[in-house]
Amino acid sequence: MKCVKEFNLNKELDKYKYQCKSMTDRQLKLKMYGLIGEERVNYELIHIEKNLIMLYNVRLKINNDAFQADFILIGNNKVILLEVKNLMDNIHITKNGSVERIIHRKDRDEICGMYNPIMQMNKQIKKLETYFLNHNISVEIKGYVVMANEKSIIINDSEINNVIMYYDLKRIINEEFNNEEPSNKTYEISELLCKDNDEYDFSKYNFIQNNMLYHTYTPKKLNHNDYILYCKVLEIRNEIHKNNNIPTHYIFNNRDAERLVLAKPCSKEEFIKVPGFKEKRYQLFGKEIINIFKNNQ
Repeated sequence: MKCVKEFNLNKELDKYKYQCKSMTDRQLKLKMYGLIGEERVNYELIHIEKNLIMLYNVRLKINNDAFQADFILIGNNKVILLEVKNLMDNIHITKNGSVERIIHRKDRDEICGMYNPIMQMNKQIKKLETYFLNHNISVEIKGYVVMANEKSIIINDSEINNVIMYYDLKRIINEEFNNEEPSNKTYEISELLCKDNDEYDFSKYNFIQNNMLYHTYTPKKLNHNDYILYCKVLEIRNEIHKNNNIPTHYIFNNRDAERLVLAKPCSKEEFIKVPGFKEKRYQLFGKEIINIFKNNQ
């Protein structure tokens, strides 16, 4: 396995040094737990003897949309995406393809819903298909959701077969790829993805506040109509979060959303006068926010 854009735990931890001041202990713990899962998958991959190219944490902008994959494996005429989940609980895939977490309590098992990682993977595959189509590249794309906690159990009542444990990676890769030497096309795809990779640098956005408030904040100054606008502002924030994989509190927090609603900016000049909302935030999402208030006039 040739690692062109490889996983490095220390490098990934260094990225989050700008976040730590604004992250709760729980958020920091979850972030660390996710990186540990990716490190576990990375260890399995680099010890598989296959003539493949591996890329880690690839981010692309595709037709005003965003694509992100934890790992991309590139072989001759086939690309495989890996979405890593390091959950402590068992996973149940129902007959209709929805995904549930089974959380063990002292006296019972609690079933909780979760964002469907299979749907998430399928969306990323569609986006990458569009990307390759835009570059006139014909290649098969597949995806696997990889559970990185050896204590988790996958209970699968569906016909879906692309949710696997990390220790099954060697078997899956041997089934998916032969051991031919990488072709020129394989290297071209790798070079293209590396060239277009859009690394998100948390340090260049001044979104961090020492006393960042999270979803526990409830607006107290809004009437009924303003609260509807407040919810619309949060919807914009969630869309930015989903499309760009940026934590919501890095976009703006709930108190900031309340300030926007109270100010109701309808122009760039009014937007950047709101405390905490300057030129960079306007470039990221200012027009979308302004449209909410313009449409409400």
